[in-house]
Amino acid sequence: MLTARIALASLLASAIFAPLPALAVLGGAPHSVPASNLVASAKAATSSAYSVQESVDSSGTHLREYINASGIVFALAWQGPRVPDLRSELGQYYSQVSSAARGPHTARSNTLVSNADLVVQSGGRPRAFIGRAWLPAQVPAGVNTQDIQ
Repeated sequence: MLTARIALASLLASAIFAPLPALAVLGGAPHSVPASNLVASAKAATSSAYSVQESVDSSGTHLREYINASGIVFALAWQGPRVPDLRSELGQYYSQVSSAARGPHTARSNTLVSNADLVVQSGGRPRAFIGRAWLPAQVPAGVNTQDIQ
């Protein structure tokens, strides 16, 4: 009986603390099927150069996917009580973020990575996180990266 309760408690804890499923992977196609914890999804904006899809997960985190004319997610932006699972969201680019996290830090910098392949900026405090990531080579011509928010 006690073993069953421990197993149930372990299962519940893993479900509660599991990372949020990814909605899209940077450099890939946007997901057409909403994640299981998705509360809302909408196409927020469209221009001739790119479109934006916005989603809100069950924790209240807003995730915006910036999709170029080729259908590639060239940028992500988030705002909410939790940082999304960057390992899932950044896909193959996550290793650059994890390497930068082990390097020297400056107290005022919120930029995790900034190079020719990838830019990731993130900051905030508990229940109030913001961030954005983009692939400079995939940003459509004429698009200002300051508009990725």
